Amino acid sequence: MQIRDTLGTIYTDEAFADLFPTHGQPAFAPWCLALVTIFQFMEGLTDRQAADAV
Repeated sequence: MQIRDTLGTIYTDEAFADLFPTHGQPAFAPWCLALVTIFQFMEGLTDRQAADAV
């Protein structure tokens, strides 16, 4: 939250719209998944560690 408060919106759902299907089970917000991936890289976390942290 602090990063978003400081930097503002980095990613928007519209930027990732082509990557998601229009039907089926809803997914997490694309901007949220992108941000988690960046934090995962910054912290050197495995996929499982990042999923547990979320």
